[in-house]
Amino acid sequence: MLALAWTALNVLLFVLVVYAWVRVFKLLRREIGVGLALLFLLSLSAFRSGRDEASGKAQNLATPDPTRKGLGNWSTHAVIPMNVNNKLNLIIEGKWTDSTFQAYGLYATVSGLLAGHEWKPIAGAVNADEKQLHYQIVVLHNWKLFGNTIYTNSDEYTGIIASSHD
Repeated sequence: MLALAWTALNVLLFVLVVYAWVRVFKLLRREIGVGLALLFLLSLSAFRSGRDEASGKAQNLATPDPTRKGLGNWSTHAVIPMNVNNKLNLIIEGKWTDSTFQAYGLYATVSGLLAGHEWKPIAGAVNADEKQLHYQIVVLHNWKLFGNTIYTNSDEYTGIIASSHD
């Protein structure tokens, strides 16, 4: 519920900032003209902090070696609820041989209402027994206000996924 309240605060503040920009634009347009008013408002937006991420591609949490390209014969997908707004999406891929499983890929992304939040999966593991996969994912959660990180914490998600590798 706290995540939903933080998201609502961020949306409200965004609406107030847009309202203030419209008011400032009207005032500046009257005083210095449309062109300079637009230039001033665009220059204010340049100070907004950018994203830390190099790309939106999900990182393979199963292996620290980014050059490893495992060829597997099996994969599964799971959606795990994190809170009221967000879901953790997992893709596990690997190779089943007789009764053993070797994980080659564990990919995690977060979906949902993300305003004011940045979720970054940073570590994970998958273990298998005969009929199920046990996963463990650590997610870094940055609480943001106007694009700046206010507070950071980590959350751990563990669970079991039934495997149908037959």
